[in-house]
Amino acid sequence: MKKTLARAAFVGTLASGAGCGLFAALWAATGAACAKTCAITCGMFLYHLAIRVIGPLAVRALSPKAPFDPMGPWFRPRAWEAPLYRALGVRRWKNRLPTYDPASLSLRHFSPLQVADHMCRSELVHEAIALLSLLSLLFALPFGAFPVFLLTGLLAAGLDLAFAAAQRYNRPRVLRLAARKGAQKPAP
Repeated sequence: MKKTLARAAFVGTLASGAGCGLFAALWAATGAACAKTCAITCGMFLYHLAIRVIGPLAVRALSPKAPFDPMGPWFRPRAWEAPLYRALGVRRWKNRLPTYDPASLSLRHFSPLQVADHMCRSELVHEAIALLSLLSLLFALPFGAFPVFLLTGLLAAGLDLAFAAAQRYNRPRVLRLAARKGAQKPAP
């Protein structure tokens, strides 16, 4: 899966960049509105693909090397989460989401606490990408069409928040498994 997603991101980035450049040049040469629309569309694809490449790299660079505390203030489960996850039906669809690196969440390869740490890191990546998706609203300033940028920003953010929700939904179960195995939680 890792190779397939990486290849798709690479090809999509190249195609979006090429399309953006081609349609921008066509728009500059002809002033055609459809060329402008296609240039902006390709540009937005490029932006959303780029943040999905840059987001994990930024989180990796900015996060501590030590394990995250899965019961720390940011990651601790909240009382309102379980009812929300039931209402959203997370249990039904969480296993259908693709995983970039399934081995990092495997209890065959890692201890439950290591898997919980990987889940915390994955959650942060998806939350960061969700925020960056909403920043695409700034493209409405030079190009107009605010409703289009709002819709694409919200849809992209919602997609990444679904991945974050799946991590938050599963992490308490992994921590209960760690407790049953007698593991201690990592130091903050």
